[in-house]
Amino acid sequence: MEKTYFIGVDIGGSRIKAVIRDDNSILKEKIINTNSNLDKDIIIQSIINLIQDLFNFVELDKNNNSHVCCIGVGVPGIFEENGKIINLPNLSVLNGVNFSSIFKEEFGSNIKVKIVNDATLPFYYYKSLNDVESKNILFLTLGTGIGSSLCLNGNLHTSKFNSTEISRCYMFGDKICEDLISEKYLLTDLDGNLEDNKDKIKFDFYGKNLGLVISNLHNVLGFDKVVLSGGICKFEKYFYSDLVSEFEKKSYFKACDVEILKNVDDLEIGAVGASYLFD
Repeated sequence: MEKTYFIGVDIGGSRIKAVIRDDNSILKEKIINTNSNLDKDIIIQSIINLIQDLFNFVELDKNNNSHVCCIGVGVPGIFEENGKIINLPNLSVLNGVNFSSIFKEEFGSNIKVKIVNDATLPFYYYKSLNDVESKNILFLTLGTGIGSSLCLNGNLHTSKFNSTEISRCYMFGDKICEDLISEKYLLTDLDGNLEDNKDKIKFDFYGKNLGLVISNLHNVLGFDKVVLSGGICKFEKYFYSDLVSEFEKKSYFKACDVEILKNVDDLEIGAVGASYLFD
């Protein structure tokens, strides 16, 4: 009997996360570290090995036609329809790589591969939970860079560039959102004592910046929910109250009706979301 397996891969600037599932449950998950200083071939081989480990776990054989395998991949940037990477700002060593071709060569031409911008993965995760219907939702991934996607009236908003780059919107002078609400801003010059006054001032300012970004978008689109994920969420207790305060202060529309979800499981919302690209 033919069985279908779904693999989800979330390629980030500092970590690569992957899961394999069947129609009923997640069977295995795995995370590896990476960075933009590594050689392109090393990163590609690491991803291949990661997927192969998942294949081995469920005893998948690329020469065995008794199964169907679908690989969904989220990449942090712009790509062509055929799967070729155009520009990954925080992982530029992978520019020009075609993951669709690589995976078909490595794991068999019968596999299905779909590439999306990694910031859209939370949408697919929430869609799998039947939690997007008729809703307007802002998804923000706060990590090495800033990922963003929009669910409007229950549907994923897409542009001709396959991404919604809120991170590139200008805030103050020549400063863009990514300059002020990403890890590159927040974790620079912290002295490690998150309770002291210097770090508190920086977290307060970070929370206000994030609240300003969300309120500007809410004033245009009117959200039912905002979902925050990514590595920065582990610091949410230091900036969340300032975020909410600034959001409520700067929102033209009633802000208290907007649910802001924070500290969402990064693996779950990313890699698991990628595994649902085919549903």
